[in-house]
Order: sequence, then structure tokens, then C-alpha cells
Amino acid sequence: MSNPSMPGMMKVGYTERPVEERLQEANQSNTWIPTPFLLEISRFVNDPQKKETTMHKILGKDRVNPKREFFRTDVETVQMLFDLMDTCAVPEPEPTDNESRLLGQEVIRLFLDTYIYPSDIFQEAVQWPKIASMFQSWKREQGYSAGATLKLREMLVEVYGKPNRGEGWTTFQIKT
Repeated sequence: MSNPSMPGMMKVGYTERPVEERLQEANQSNTWIPTPFLLEISRFVNDPQKKETTMHKILGKDRVNPKREFFRTDVETVQMLFDLMDTCAVPEPEPTDNESRLLGQEVIRLFLDTYIYPSDIFQEAVQWPKIASMFQSWKREQGYSAGATLKLREMLVEVYGKPNRGEGWTTFQIKT
């Protein structure tokens, strides 16, 4: 992604969600950016985490902040790196009718039934990043593409209430 307010800089990363969803998230009004991000390049690649790590190493000397995925580079350089990657088949888009949304919720419910259970006794508060990471890994391992992480959070809030500010949820445990 690029942003006209940050000339000569590119955000290089990967997402397991639809690219349009990630772009919309980056352009939310609470991200403190004066102009919207633009999607410059998007590819489906084999082993995306490894490819991202490799790209970050190659572009490392141009990294703006070690904790962020922004690099002083141009679209042409990033395009050349993408051209060197193995791509994979573009997944079929998920249908947008009510039946497919229900399927996504069924995937989330299956995950919740498998890994989340009510508990009055807890050792530590359950943080959202841990749940989201487990859900993404589980979906990958099970071969599911349906079930959005944001919907998972909504369903957790609906069932268990909002997490305690800064602590996480204390009303359930995660089965490991």
C-alpha cells in the first residue's frame, strides 16, 4: 500500500483476510492519516509469512521503523520482488448471500465450541490477539476460509461481554 501523504514510502505486508477488508481497515478515520491508503500490488502467494519475512529482510535497510511495515522504496521495486515469488491460485470469492454468511458463523461457532469455555476460575485474562491468532491458525489447519475474525470478536462480546479494559476477558478459558 502507498499513501499520497507519505511519498516514497510503501507498506509491505500480508493479510489472511480479503485485501479490500484490510485496506478499508487501514483507511478508518481513527488511524490518524490525512489521506487514504492506496492498494498498489496484491498477490496470492505460497507461504505468505515466509515471503513477507524475506521481503522485509531485502528491504531492511530502507525500513522506517523496526516495529512497522513501512519502507522507503517505490512501487517498481516492490513489484520486482513480487514478480520473483511463487504465486498460487486465486481462491474463489465467497458468495455474499445470507447462506454463506451463516456458513461463516457456523465456522466461528465450531471454533468457539472447540476452544472456548466459560470459567469462573482463571489464571490470566485472555487477550484478543491470542484468540485471533488461534482462530486464524485453526481455520488454516482445518481448511476453512469462511468466518471473519471481526465477527468472532463480536460473537465473543455477545456471549461473554466486553473484555476488561487492558486485561482481556476473565469470564472464559481457552482449551489448549
